[in-house]
Amino acid sequence: MLTIPASRQIQRRRPLPKPVPDCPVEKAINIIGGKWKMLVLRSLLLNGPQRYNDLLLSVTGISPKELTRNLRELTGSGLILSRTVRDAPYALTPLGDGLLPVFKRFDAYEVEQLLSISNVLELPRGSWLFGTGSAANACFLVVRGAVEVISKLQDLERRVALAGPGELVGYLAVLEGAPHGAAARVRENTCLLEFPARQFLAQYERNSSLQHAIHQSLLRSLARTNTQLTRLISHARLTSSTRAALELEKALHAQVVNVKNQ
Repeated sequence: MLTIPASRQIQRRRPLPKPVPDCPVEKAINIIGGKWKMLVLRSLLLNGPQRYNDLLLSVTGISPKELTRNLRELTGSGLILSRTVRDAPYALTPLGDGLLPVFKRFDAYEVEQLLSISNVLELPRGSWLFGTGSAANACFLVVRGAVEVISKLQDLERRVALAGPGELVGYLAVLEGAPHGAAARVRENTCLLEFPARQFLAQYERNSSLQHAIHQSLLRSLARTNTQLTRLISHARLTSSTRAALELEKALHAQVVNVKNQ
């Protein structure tokens, strides 16, 4: 079991401070709600950078006045890049790219409901989100930076997954009501949204868009994890570590079985 020094554990039991007005993530979350904003953001996410007239066509029903106002507000919130040339296309910022993939199929109400239960965390490199066997009190969405998921084999730490912007971390244990089967550590300075377990489960049970996002995240994580496990199996065989190879093959098989049962 991965042991995390007490001095390095994240202390998240005390209430988080109130939102800071100049925090870019807080500002983006506060403004992301609303029908037209979500449709504009979704169009940029699905279709890539677009000029003004292209957005008028791709965002069905929006008026020029509404589009202009929403583009101005989304740019001010840090979700859309500021343009230095008047006719340049509009595009998502890294912050927009990190927030939006999970919300691709959400409507405005569903986005507001999920964001309303979230807390914003800014964590430095090396911070621990949770350890192996710890209670699943929350799951996390990576907005900026990266989080590595770590397993332990024969007293060695092995990274089995790396979650970047737009990826969920720790949600399987929350959904199963079980302790975390691996540990998660911040790879670089990272911004995350934290979703308390009880509220996240309530959202999951009644939100089909969130269920779809979870399934897509699971499939992406599975693909990365299986690639890493396959490499480790090959390495174990080359180094004549039969026991290690068998344990890794067992882990790989368990991953496939778990997905088939979802």
